[in-house]
Amino acid sequence: MKKFIPHVFAFLAFSLPFVLYLYHLAPTYIPVDSAEFTLCMKFWGLCHPPGFPLYVIVGHIFFAVFSFGEVIWRANLLSAIYGALTILFVYLTLARLKVDLQIALLGALFLAVSTSFWEFSLSADVFTFGTFLVTLSLYLAFCGKKLPAMFVLGLSASHFYLTAVLWPIYVWYFSENSDKSESQNVRKSDGRSKMISILTWGFVFGLGFFPQILMYFRMQANPEINWGHHSGLAGFVDYARRKEFGSGFLLSNPALIYNPLKNFKQIWFFVKAWFFEFGMLMPVLGILGVFYSKVEARREYLMLFYCFFAYAFVQLFLLSTIDPGGEGNPFQLNKFYLVPFLFGTLFTILGIDYLVRRFFEEFRGAFLFLLGALVFIYLLVNWQTISMRGNYFSRNLVLDSLDSLPANSIAITVDHLVYFGALYEQKVNHAYTDKTILYFPNEKNRDNEFYHPDLFERSPDQNFMESVRKQYNLGGAENYVLDTIAKNLDRDVYILQGDFEYNFFRFLTGNVEPFGLWQRVNRGEKEKNADLIAQRFSKLRNTGFAKSDFFLKQQGFEASVYAISYYVSGLKLAELGDYGTALGFFDKSLAIDPTKTNVNNDIRLVARVDELWQKFEELKSQKDVVLLSELGDGLFTIKNYKDSILVYDALLSFGEAHAKTYNNKASAYANLGDMQKARDNYKKALELEPDLDIAKKALEQIKDK
Repeated sequence: MKKFIPHVFAFLAFSLPFVLYLYHLAPTYIPVDSAEFTLCMKFWGLCHPPGFPLYVIVGHIFFAVFSFGEVIWRANLLSAIYGALTILFVYLTLARLKVDLQIALLGALFLAVSTSFWEFSLSADVFTFGTFLVTLSLYLAFCGKKLPAMFVLGLSASHFYLTAVLWPIYVWYFSENSDKSESQNVRKSDGRSKMISILTWGFVFGLGFFPQILMYFRMQANPEINWGHHSGLAGFVDYARRKEFGSGFLLSNPALIYNPLKNFKQIWFFVKAWFFEFGMLMPVLGILGVFYSKVEARREYLMLFYCFFAYAFVQLFLLSTIDPGGEGNPFQLNKFYLVPFLFGTLFTILGIDYLVRRFFEEFRGAFLFLLGALVFIYLLVNWQTISMRGNYFSRNLVLDSLDSLPANSIAITVDHLVYFGALYEQKVNHAYTDKTILYFPNEKNRDNEFYHPDLFERSPDQNFMESVRKQYNLGGAENYVLDTIAKNLDRDVYILQGDFEYNFFRFLTGNVEPFGLWQRVNRGEKEKNADLIAQRFSKLRNTGFAKSDFFLKQQGFEASVYAISYYVSGLKLAELGDYGTALGFFDKSLAIDPTKTNVNNDIRLVARVDELWQKFEELKSQKDVVLLSELGDGLFTIKNYKDSILVYDALLSFGEAHAKTYNNKASAYANLGDMQKARDNYKKALELEPDLDIAKKALEQIKDK
């Protein structure tokens, strides 16, 4: 019976995580890249650099063989399979290293229920696949299969370039093993034979990069999904080395700046995540075990420790352009921790097994109970938190966005999920094909010109461009987007709202109107129907949520699309005088994201304006100059210029003319576009107060209009 136990444990090491992940599997695309990776696998396309060609090829084959279920669900299922396979080979590796089988199984399952590994086993992404390849190469290495191990390590490095830092460690391990075996005989080998071995391992490692060659040929075929639309050898090199984002990984991204302090923060966040995700006790016992076992000088311990240290050190250095604790940091950084966590799990379980064998053999049952209890506790803690089961928020956001767009419209977004989600709906579900979605990931990417050349062959409206450039100093990315809009003003152009978009597209202030989850680039017309503004929010799929509800950081950022949209539309409703609905919209925005203090300020302002406006006739009859002045200025601030003029006229009717009142009235007329009345009132202001600089400057600016 005992001979079947290893096989039973191996079955459990795969099946238990797989069933867990399958139960909690995301039913559709979630942030950030799942929709993009699914499309790339479906159409054998090119993802964002460096392309992950092996992942895409395997997924493409899987889709062809396994045709059950929606495409995105199958893509997510692949991540669950990769995750379960990783846990299986963690167990097999520990068993190969003579770890007690019960400890090996529980240690592997602990990795399976850890927060980060569980999370990235539930949706289409490249991280569990990369971790699986590293695990498989380690298993082959410890089995003494040097060439297969080097080949799989090469495959892993072709997937994640960073894995190449492990090659010297593998060479050291294999060389040390060779020396040990040869020392038992009279060694005939010398430095020359060792060099031949190293060159052979290097050659086999290089063979693992064959997916890159396939990606090159696929690139020349211009697939349907084709990030960057590179061609030729030079284009392939630029793509493979991520030239679009700098020249490497995140370190060279021009939008990010390296800082040693960020490096220390990254180390701290990593160490904190490692200890907390593995129950504190496990890393401590594992490190103690490695420390005390050094007398045995087991190369396996050193191999795993070197891999852990090298991979984590380089990874954290490359991430040091990002402040991990920054409030605006959009990255889910724990995905970069999976491979180091793998090494950490292996050498800590080895250390725990050593401690048990060396010092606590009589307490083995207690250790097993403790380890099992930790696995069970983490299972319960993460059960609801990490589950993607029934999580349709991101897809609902995409559908909410697309539903609100009129036919034949052009929609602009810088949101990765919304763009590829929309593309998924168009290309896989064949819906919303009457809308054109443009994506601007950075100022270097020109994919839109390849996908929609007709939109870029036109001449831009120079008057529109100059009117914007007079007010703002634009960078390369802003100028490119502005040029694109100016070429297509004969069509309805919309821009998705959100925290980042709210700041990036600020240069269009005055040229856009809120339109549900979008802003519409206006062509002279202004929205005047308050009921229509409110109706655009009446059929949203995502309602009754808060930013803090989401475990996935990016879904919290997606929630801001709704928060900003409610807020901006609330401002427009206030401008149109519908104060009650505006306040309701502000409340909804604040319920989604309570951190927006500016919303509280606007709530107070609009509520005060609403209160005073209801008393307008009474205040006029009482000639209450103080409160009427407050009302007029409040109406002006919320851009209800028409009603503010009524209040200023009331103040002026009292017979006490004030230069500032005329100035404010003139500014209201100027904002309404009535330049003649604006000039007349500025002149009256200057007649009363010739040194009123604000009126002088305003009159100078509008004299030619």
